[in-house]
Amino acid sequence: MRLVPLLALLLSFSAFAQVSVQEAQAKLAEKEQQRQIDREKIVQITAGELDDLRQRVRQLEDQLKLTRSRTNEKDIKKVYTAIEIGMTKEELLAFVKRSGNLGIIGMNADAGVQRATEQIVRKQNGVSNRDVTVAQGDSEGDARRTRTNTKSDDATSEVIERTRTTGKRETIQIARYGKFNVQTGSQTNSFGQSKPTWGSENRQLGTISVTLVDEVVTAVNAR
Repeated sequence: MRLVPLLALLLSFSAFAQVSVQEAQAKLAEKEQQRQIDREKIVQITAGELDDLRQRVRQLEDQLKLTRSRTNEKDIKKVYTAIEIGMTKEELLAFVKRSGNLGIIGMNADAGVQRATEQIVRKQNGVSNRDVTVAQGDSEGDARRTRTNTKSDDATSEVIERTRTTGKRETIQIARYGKFNVQTGSQTNSFGQSKPTWGSENRQLGTISVTLVDEVVTAVNAR
């Protein structure tokens, strides 16, 4: 017998819940209908108010274009977590500055133009024949014409200058640091006991040699 009142209570609660959902949907439909009515109303504004509205719309459009240009993919720079080949010099220096355990300790560069001069000497050896009249004896008419061979050495020199361009080459030395606890001194407490005081100190752990060609990282060597 006790199940009957409980069942009736559950049925009434279900009916109440169903009616509540229907009422909510009816209220939403009523609000949407009122919104459409408000949108279809004809209102009067002055020419000055209309001009102000147009100017405000143009300002909002300009702000939207500026925001889109700032968030363009080509303007978003990659955030590096390590020194990588392909980084630009600007990105490398920014990474070192942002890191807490790196520091530049040396830089050297060359223009990437190498000139070499060499001299080439060309020698040409040859034998030429010529007729020579040789007088023999005491008589003026006693002369004989003979042919002799004459060696000749001709040499020419040529200077060649070669220019080789490999791109501007730079090497940046970067130190890696680590923090260590070191004793900075000592102090005496109220009992007359001396106790050491400690602090942190940066010590160099190693170096990183970065090679750049035309301000682009091409090699990284850590030691």
